[in-house]
Amino acid sequence: MIPNFIFDEFLELLTEGELKILLAIYRKTVGFDKTSDKIPYSQLVKSTGLSKSTISKGIKGLVNKKLVKVDRSGNTNRYTYCLPKVNMSSSSKPEPMVVQNSNQQLVRNSNTQKKVPKETEKNTTNSSTGFSDEVWKVINYWNEIFSDTLDPSNAVLIRHIERSISQFSVNQIKEAIFRRSNCSYYKRKKPELLNKPNAFFPYPETIRNDLNRNTDMIFDYDEKNERVYNRKNKDEDFEIIRDMRDKLGRPLWKLKNAS
Repeated sequence: MIPNFIFDEFLELLTEGELKILLAIYRKTVGFDKTSDKIPYSQLVKSTGLSKSTISKGIKGLVNKKLVKVDRSGNTNRYTYCLPKVNMSSSSKPEPMVVQNSNQQLVRNSNTQKKVPKETEKNTTNSSTGFSDEVWKVINYWNEIFSDTLDPSNAVLIRHIERSISQFSVNQIKEAIFRRSNCSYYKRKKPELLNKPNAFFPYPETIRNDLNRNTDMIFDYDEKNERVYNRKNKDEDFEIIRDMRDKLGRPLWKLKNAS
């Protein structure tokens, strides 16, 4: 999920330290569906293996290159990654801009058996709707899977979604939705409940059960490779399931022709 412009425009310009720091910041932000995050120096030291002085120098370099924005107003620095604002009329390199929160559809990440540690930092509330980014991600994902059956104007349902986010990570909820949509249990026994958000979000036990539903559609990295090794499938038979990750942070996969 590293943007192409990092490789195409800036890779040769970055020092080894700057690149390590930038990747660490992307892991803590993009890797958890965030645009920014508070990251202590100790975490940067641990994840990059660099000294504090090298990290300080590298951060200055990234700020100067407009690849990262740093908010030093709190006890711990908050880092925001930047994306390029492309000027189609100009032949010069794109000028990176700070990512803005939006209510656009966003997805990524998850785990089935173990509860994914919840992010302690909540994204900001979208001023145009009053919903947090987490709520919008869940709404958008549900409506992507079940064809717009969740009405964002339903205030009671929105409160249920907010409560579910307080008990599960957004990524867990997304995986529960995905597994719900592909398991045989609902298709055979409860088809009338399959795409009903009121039969899902108000009930933590239902979310927990759906998170553990068996489906033939999902394979982790090792399972995919095992099927390829045993010649049951080829690599090109699989595609990444958007917004799903295993406990090691690797993409989950599904067969392209699976129904």
